[in-house]
Amino acid sequence: METETSFLRIVSSGGEGPGDQTPSPKLPMLLEWHYTLRIAGEDAGLFVIRLHAESIEND
Repeated sequence: METETSFLRIVSSGGEGPGDQTPSPKLPMLLEWHYTLRIAGEDAGLFVIRLHAESIEND
């Protein structure tokens, strides 16, 4: 099994930057990446993952 990332984006309250920079972990944050999955040398598909993280304040 192999993966190849074609796109990586990080957006946080600290700003937006390309995936090759170390982001400042400020919330809320959106992390998005696109990758191709290959199994036994055959393309299994293009996948997109978006992760939205935010803090929940307890009153």
